[in-house]
Amino acid sequence: MRPFPGEEERTAEVAKELHGLLNVAESLHNFWLTHPKDEWIQKSKLSSRVVNVAVMLDIQASRLFRAAIEECRRADAYAANILTRTLFETVLALRFLLAGEDLRIAVEQAKTKKGKAPKVDDAGKPVYCSKIPTPSMPEALIHLLTREKRADLFLAHAFFQDVRSSEKLTAFPGIEENVRKLQAGAAASIASYEKEIGVEWSSILHNSHEFSGMNVETLAKLMGKPFEQWYDAIYHLQSINVHAGGSIRNIHIKDDQKLQAAFVSSVSEVRQVLPTSITMFFIAIDTIHEAVGYGPDVDHAYASIKRRYEAQMKT
Repeated sequence: MRPFPGEEERTAEVAKELHGLLNVAESLHNFWLTHPKDEWIQKSKLSSRVVNVAVMLDIQASRLFRAAIEECRRADAYAANILTRTLFETVLALRFLLAGEDLRIAVEQAKTKKGKAPKVDDAGKPVYCSKIPTPSMPEALIHLLTREKRADLFLAHAFFQDVRSSEKLTAFPGIEENVRKLQAGAAASIASYEKEIGVEWSSILHNSHEFSGMNVETLAKLMGKPFEQWYDAIYHLQSINVHAGGSIRNIHIKDDQKLQAAFVSSVSEVRQVLPTSITMFFIAIDTIHEAVGYGPDVDHAYASIKRRYEAQMKT
């Protein structure tokens, strides 16, 4: 593709002024990509389905991290921030999956918006929701979710989402029949997932677009440090870039008050997003390594690259 105006010059500036951070990012990515994992996965005490979901999220985190760093290299902090925001959500999901076996979530019947009466669906069945437990909640509402249960929720959510997406395709002429055939074939799988996760969680996932039934803000609070602080301090700023309202960041006002297109980011803008991407990927590696166990080489390499990173942040 044709470079944006000023892209080659700004890319050269970024490479020169941020070479230390970029080298750390590349070392971190290259190490984790090439580190042998299969033999350690075979030795892991985690169940196969927990490991499988963890590996899927790990691959997603690796792709997002690499893409974010590549955007930083070409001086596009705007796109890098969007990718890093998604990286945060991916690492949050990874932490939810691999948190300790004492993860507690409250499940209760949802309330209607008007009158706060117990909520039911069109068939009259109770609609449930998940919440962060509080000391005042009855113990009967608190669910202790094992990692296996969380893996099942993640897989069921992914399948339910696909089914919901296919339903929307029936609005397009010519493919309705094919979609209906797919839906008919999915019925048995839906029933299997519902049996596996239970009535309450089936209701939660069918009525939510989140694998935990909680939005990003609530799940970040449940998972605690550093996710709650990250959500409050950084996630909101990154979210601005996702929506059309963030388009104001694609212009600059010159000294003569004239507007100028901003096709590339400043070195300062790139410097701001690089540490957020690197930090998130450190957390991703630490989370999956602690739970699965990828051998002592990870500990040594992680510590070495972390020292380099901390040294760069002091300069």
